[in-house]
Amino acid sequence: MVHGLDWAAASTDTVRGPVSSAWHKIDTGYTLDVTIPMGATATIVLAKLQMANPMITEGGCALGSNLTVEIGSGPWHFQVKERD
Repeated sequence: MVHGLDWAAASTDTVRGPVSSAWHKIDTGYTLDVTIPMGATATIVLAKLQMANPMITEGGCALGSNLTVEIGSGPWHFQVKERD
């Protein structure tokens, strides 16, 4: 994350279809929305930033503290924030 920047988004067309990524700062972390085209896979590496004990969820389901996630096609919504 860049100091003073609250969000960023980008997309590009591939031979399988569009790929997009967008992150937004939230209270104690950030969200990451990713869309992967049909038939493709991706490796998502989530930043820990300066969090001592990050909690990671995707679509509201806890992923624990695993910062690298293998995903398939479709829309994905990750949230990374400090545990309470």
